[in-house]
Amino acid sequence: MQRSTSPPPGANQALQVCTSCKLRKRKCDKGLPKCALCFKNNWNCDYATADPNNNGASRPWPSVPPITDGRRNMESIDLPVMLFLDSRVLQHSRIDMSVTTIPIPTHVTTIIGNVTNIRIFASHFFDTIQSWMPIISKKRFYDHYLHPLSQPRADLALLFLCMKLIISMPPKHTKNPQTPTYLAAKQFYLEVETAGIFSIQVLQAGVLISLYELGHAIYPSAFISIGGCARYAYGLGINGNAASQICKPFTWVEQEETRRVWWAIVILDRVVCLGYPGRRFATEDPNPHDLLPANDAAWDNGVVTANDSCTISSPSSSHMSSFALLAQAAWLLGQVLKHVSSNTSDRKLYDEEGMQLDRTLHALIAASDIASSPPCDQATICYSALMALHEPWISSNISSNSDCFVDSDCSRYAKTVTEAISKMIAAKSPQHLPEIARNTEMISPWGSHMIYRAIVTYTRMNREVSTSDSLEALKVLQQTLRVLGMRWKAAGAYLQLLEAREIMSVY
Repeated sequence: MQRSTSPPPGANQALQVCTSCKLRKRKCDKGLPKCALCFKNNWNCDYATADPNNNGASRPWPSVPPITDGRRNMESIDLPVMLFLDSRVLQHSRIDMSVTTIPIPTHVTTIIGNVTNIRIFASHFFDTIQSWMPIISKKRFYDHYLHPLSQPRADLALLFLCMKLIISMPPKHTKNPQTPTYLAAKQFYLEVETAGIFSIQVLQAGVLISLYELGHAIYPSAFISIGGCARYAYGLGINGNAASQICKPFTWVEQEETRRVWWAIVILDRVVCLGYPGRRFATEDPNPHDLLPANDAAWDNGVVTANDSCTISSPSSSHMSSFALLAQAAWLLGQVLKHVSSNTSDRKLYDEEGMQLDRTLHALIAASDIASSPPCDQATICYSALMALHEPWISSNISSNSDCFVDSDCSRYAKTVTEAISKMIAAKSPQHLPEIARNTEMISPWGSHMIYRAIVTYTRMNREVSTSDSLEALKVLQQTLRVLGMRWKAAGAYLQLLEAREIMSVY
């Protein structure tokens, strides 16, 4: 007998649309006991009524049943497939790319807990990680993601999971940072990606996973994950160019959020190549006229405007946000890595480009508040870039038969610069160590490489002329790495590299 396609006779009207129609963004006739659309498609029809006396703080974060796939038509088209086969269909629409969902695994809901638990670790995230990697809109997070009437979504659950992952301290009883939370995040990310869920929240989760892997020296996963984030961002049309985005943001806050996510990927993509300048970047070079992240406080409060942003070529100033300064330094680091890995045969051009980069880096450092505590992340990246720029000139492997240019003046200058940087870092470390130890959870992972290079320089200096001051400086720098290792395992990996260098006499 053929089933009727209309709701039962005598159906009453509900006070609000059903959750199924709301999730799919379909028009609901509010019919009871089932609306017409749910009755026609055999969907679960639920009219959830919010308790006005409960803000949802103690409600659980339930698993979500997948949207049935049995009746595929134009109303339930696979949007990611449409995007990649013919993106023009979506370019002038405001279709939510995250309408598809999958069940949230029980072990994931157990880790993130209920809404109260999410609020607690989210507050910790915004107090710590957000201070130096501000890629999640605080206002949108609390106004929309934790709204009492919002529907549980797999991409949001993944983001919550990765926020909890990145604030977690590394285990003390083992050197292995691949904790159950990390493994759960990696597995769930794969499931969400495989399901075709395509949203900014998934990309933000991917960035946090990549950051965790880079900070804890989980390789080659960090390198691969960062590349995956770049491809995912390109798929979403997020590449620093607002015109290329598939889903156009409604507000400046949304536009700023996508820009910050892109810059985070660019920063990670440059930092991950510090140890091997010849690697190709996963992201294209930003244009000097591209906008940097806007004022951090204004963005957190949801009042950012087009006038709050500067471009890459803008001179560093006190009104620029710390994240904008970091992005500017990372862009310059990218120029350095490209320069030192170039195979140009024009020695004069190579020297001129190198000296121009040297001057620009010193100017950025001078503009940074290097007296701040802890040190400014922009200055940290600039110091790493300077040492990477001059290392080819002073490496013990350079000889007249090598591919590198050999010039006594350049070598002497390079040695002077790297030694001056190393002495400055050693001199300032005792001032910053107590605060770093007190606020370990606030520390970014950017400084580990800089301190490692300073130790390498000091060790090289000691091989030439050893003094009590230089030996004491070495101890201070090594202790700084140990303290950083309490937060980021990569610092411990650098200590192991120093031991390997000593054994092999590589300086």
